[in-house]
Amino acid sequence: MPSTSTSLSPSILSQLHADGFTAIGRFRIEDDRVFTIQLDRPDAASWRFAIVAFVGVSAGGTVLRISKAEGRLGTRLRAYCRDIGYRLSGDLAPDQFYKGGTKPWEGSAWLSYTAPSQAGMLFAQQADILEHAERQHRLIRHYNPPLSSQSPAGRALAEAWRARHGYPMPVSRRSNTPKEAVLF
Repeated sequence: MPSTSTSLSPSILSQLHADGFTAIGRFRIEDDRVFTIQLDRPDAASWRFAIVAFVGVSAGGTVLRISKAEGRLGTRLRAYCRDIGYRLSGDLAPDQFYKGGTKPWEGSAWLSYTAPSQAGMLFAQQADILEHAERQHRLIRHYNPPLSSQSPAGRALAEAWRARHGYPMPVSRRSNTPKEAVLF
C-alpha cells in the first residue's frame, strides 16, 4: 500500500496530534469491493481501550469515522475490514445489513468520501478505561465525522438514506464469509 501521509493537510495533522492521536497505519478500498488495513505500528494491534480515527486523504484530509475498541484494537480493525467489506462486496441487497455491521448508507459513503484515491490514514490513541467512552463522544462532537452514527453528520446521512429507501432489514450472516484483508 503506498504511503498517504503526505496527502493530509498540515492543519488536520496538527489538530489530530493536538487531540492525542498518533498515526498507526493506512486503509484502502480496492476495486470498490475490498477494505484493507495496514498497520505501520504493529504494537497498536494490542492496544486496549483505544480510540481510532479513519481519515480520508481526499481534499487534504477529512475525519470520516471515530470509534472505540474496548478489547484489542487489532480485533476491532479486523471487524471493520469484514463489515465494510461485506457492504462493499455487493453480498447484501441494498436494503439489507448484518446486525452490528456496516449500514447501507455507510457503504456508498465510504466510496464517495475517499474518492478518488480510495485511501486514508488511521490514527489512534489509548484512553483510560474510565474516560474511554466520554473521550470518544467529545472527539465525535469536535470532528463531526460523517460515518459515525453518533455525530450530527452521521445521523443526517442515515436520515437522508432512509427518506429515499425506507428502513433497512437486518439479516443473518452467512457462513461463507469473504476473506478479511488486514495486513499487520
